[in-house]
Amino acid sequence: MRHISGDRMEWPKLDLSAHPEVAAALQRETRVQLLRAIHEFIENELLRAGPDTYRQLGFDHTDSDHADRFVDFENKVAATIKRHGLTGDAIDLAVRGTDLSDIRPTVDDALERIGMTYEHLVANLTVGGLVEFMDDLPTRYVTNVLRSAKHRQPQQSWEPNDFVDVIALPVAAVYCDVVVTEKQWAHHMRQGKIPERYSTVVLSNVGDLVHTIINASVT
Repeated sequence: MRHISGDRMEWPKLDLSAHPEVAAALQRETRVQLLRAIHEFIENELLRAGPDTYRQLGFDHTDSDHADRFVDFENKVAATIKRHGLTGDAIDLAVRGTDLSDIRPTVDDALERIGMTYEHLVANLTVGGLVEFMDDLPTRYVTNVLRSAKHRQPQQSWEPNDFVDVIALPVAAVYCDVVVTEKQWAHHMRQGKIPERYSTVVLSNVGDLVHTIINASVT
């Protein structure tokens, strides 16, 4: 929590002014260890506090309901796909289109640096160009493979846990040597040729990890 919050949270300093004899007896290394223990204790208590405590303190917990908002968004995408009767490649295109909108702030910044606008990009982007543009972004490619596969199976409802998978797996699939995940996601990644595209071993059984490590150590 201290790392991700940066300078936005003020953490207490070790104040031993009330006990000068203790302060004088503490070596620098011990003082550092004590401060680290205090910060760890505070972090643990903050994590245990839960949403009710945050609400009582005046914080808006809905700001952190990312998983629920993710489900709402994907349900809207699914409704649009159903309403227009989209199938096959049309689903892939629709998913990429919504993803381009999702990353618009970052795209805006990049376009500004080269003297272009988002509107100009979209106006001149062909269907093939949209696919090529999105697929050239490694983690977004994996994200859209997973999202498209899920949208092709409307009988499976979107769940908050899907948010964790869709957010975490793309980074691992692109930048790690081995990914171990549940069967459905492993299957979708293999269908999307992700192992070949990023030279990643995709497993759905933790037991297979042992053989993968052994094979890597002798090759």
